[in-house]
Amino acid sequence: MFTTIAGIILRYRIFFITLLLAVTIFMGFRAREVRLSYEHTPILPQTDSALIEFNRYKDIFGEDGNIVVIGIQNHDFFDYEMLSDWLVMTGALQNTEGVASVLSLTEAYTIIKNNDTRSFDFHPLAEKAALTRGGADSLRNIISSLPFYSDLLYEEKSGTYLILVTLERDMLVSNQRNELISNIEKVTGECTSGYNLEVYYSGLPYIRIKTAEKIEGELYMFILLALVITGIIMFLFFRSFRVVFFSLLVVATGVIWSLGTIVLLGYEITLLTAMIPPLLIVIGIPNSVFLLNKYHNEYRNHGNKIKALQRVIQKIGAATFLTNLTTAAGFATFILTSTQILREFGIVASINIMGIFILSLLLIPIIFSLLPAPRERHVKHLENTFVKKITGLFEYLAVNHRMKIYPVAIVIIVLAIAGIARIKSTGYVVDDLPQNDPIYTDLKYFEEHFRGLIPLEIVIDTKRPRGAFTQATLQNIDELQKALERYPELSRPLSIAEAFKFTRQSFFNGASHHYRLPGNSERNFILAYMGDMAGTSDLAASFVDDEGRNTRISYKVADAGTEQIGLLEEMIRQEIDSIFPADRYDVSITGASILSFKGNKYLVRSLFTSLFIAVVIISIFMAWMFSSARMMIISLIPNLVPLLITASFMGYFGIPVKPSTVLVFSIAFGISVDNTIHFLAKYRQELKATGLDIKKSVCNAIREAGASMIYTSIVLFFGFAIFSLSGFGGTKALGVLVSFTLLIAVTSNLILLPSMLLTLERIIISRNFEEPLMQIYDEEADDQELEELDETAVRKERNKIEIQNN
Repeated sequence: MFTTIAGIILRYRIFFITLLLAVTIFMGFRAREVRLSYEHTPILPQTDSALIEFNRYKDIFGEDGNIVVIGIQNHDFFDYEMLSDWLVMTGALQNTEGVASVLSLTEAYTIIKNNDTRSFDFHPLAEKAALTRGGADSLRNIISSLPFYSDLLYEEKSGTYLILVTLERDMLVSNQRNELISNIEKVTGECTSGYNLEVYYSGLPYIRIKTAEKIEGELYMFILLALVITGIIMFLFFRSFRVVFFSLLVVATGVIWSLGTIVLLGYEITLLTAMIPPLLIVIGIPNSVFLLNKYHNEYRNHGNKIKALQRVIQKIGAATFLTNLTTAAGFATFILTSTQILREFGIVASINIMGIFILSLLLIPIIFSLLPAPRERHVKHLENTFVKKITGLFEYLAVNHRMKIYPVAIVIIVLAIAGIARIKSTGYVVDDLPQNDPIYTDLKYFEEHFRGLIPLEIVIDTKRPRGAFTQATLQNIDELQKALERYPELSRPLSIAEAFKFTRQSFFNGASHHYRLPGNSERNFILAYMGDMAGTSDLAASFVDDEGRNTRISYKVADAGTEQIGLLEEMIRQEIDSIFPADRYDVSITGASILSFKGNKYLVRSLFTSLFIAVVIISIFMAWMFSSARMMIISLIPNLVPLLITASFMGYFGIPVKPSTVLVFSIAFGISVDNTIHFLAKYRQELKATGLDIKKSVCNAIREAGASMIYTSIVLFFGFAIFSLSGFGGTKALGVLVSFTLLIAVTSNLILLPSMLLTLERIIISRNFEEPLMQIYDEEADDQELEELDETAVRKERNKIEIQNN
């Protein structure tokens, strides 16, 4: 098949160059439309009960993740000048485009009982027009008498005062949201600059927006780093600037195609899809290494450029196709998950890995057919003494010490299993950020003084209209709140019960010791004063639905990790079940914290499933390639051992299992199998050439295939290592662990695999293995099949030389 393909590519090279140029220009125009994802995509599938409960909560009470929290530490908050400037600042924030509302102590209300109208009147605690020096001094006493706001809008001990900025939903999902956050920071910075105050920012929208900014910055950084690092390594291998330039041209074209693919499929850049362009550079360069290595080998053998390029396609094409296919399969398994961001990552990555194979197979032969033939210095890398020493060492160990290799391998596997037993599974909202990052430090500040900012909601369905206002419901809510006070991860709650406490205090003329739940008779008097406010006001609507049937208790929780949040949810559920009768109430626990916890657990399970599927699919590929189930089993062992070692590395060094680290295994397995394919293909070809001399075949395979395997592994090692420079812990772990795994994998494929082949000898050699379904890397290709093409190539080469001489 690839004999025919070789002829087509080289005969119609101008057509293919024109076609690729047209496609690249089209993709380039579409790539300009690529944009960052501003929508928070849930990890859980739409059918998951946790997501259904969360969506129901949002339908009743509205969005819970659109508040930016600003904390300002100021022990002189009640100074007249400070209060005046504070009012200016909150007013400027309110007037900022994209801000729906602003709440702080100066915008908060106190409730005054109006005996004349038998109702409650709401009065702002501070107004700029009415503020006087005396009023500023008395404001402290008023606020200290209102327990409702303590630890919600201020924390007295640290002198921290909060501003809650609610953002408009439309702005949150637009490309103007970065500017909105910058404007908020600018306003607070200008208004606090004269006071030398510490200002802290957090909240889910702030964390997500700032994280997206970092993703965008790293996208371009990693593309540049990948090009530079792989370019340097290619030059060190080949000592040729044109080899480097055109190899990078191939992967750069692949990057353009990948960005165009994202746009064509209607996707946006996420933390995962942002990794695809640099991944393609790292994964695509090995294609050029194998093709150019073979080209230089062939040219050195007979000195005919076109004939060499024909044989590159015919002999390397199938192997390169299958190695790219297995790598793409590793990524494609993510498509089988129910998580949107993983499916998008798997689709775009797998399509473009095969795309970069097509680019490599077309551009490398075509471009080098148009360039001058390699000079002597260009093929000197074939005699690289360093690589020869390494392959010689591997050959020596496999031939002479393989019976020592097996006990060492067994010990390593046992230690690996022990390390795997120590792995812990956890995940945090901001654990991917370094601990000195302002996003991380600011969140921890709020957790220290307000116990957390991540929403946790307890939704209570009373199963009857106005059931939320009954005395029994209020008492149950208050009892649950008291029971949950002992959990340090939870903030002070907000609920209809707290609102009734506030109104009771106001009913008894504002004395702070009256801040408690009203009795049954008191509740009736208070409800009479509340009037329609109990069902229709904005205050009531934030706690109770229109029918008065559903209500909620709103907590903020610390970013304590998925394991701790899981335990917390279990304990809260136990408290709920002991207080709320199941026949009268349906009580659910939801909020961004629960969604994040369950989403991480689901994602880890999905990724392990994807890994299992990847192993199965690639195993089937291997059995199909070599028509030998026994050879498939042998080929899996040296690729599974590195995964065990990496998992143990995580256990011993305390690297937790989370989405970013589980992702390592599928990616690394899909790539490491490539080495096995090249080695076994060369080994099978040597069996034919040596008359089934297994020892000689293994040694020749180590010497010849080993060089390219080492080259490509070095490229992949340093290529993935660039991700260790990321500001995200997950991306950093991905880079380190994949690089480590691939290093172990190439060593395993050049020591353990040859050792097993030599030990098992003819047990694993079958007739089908000698004659597989697809000819891969067959050095003994039938020259008669290429004769016509070779003669045509020779004639063209001679004509070209004659034209040049004339």
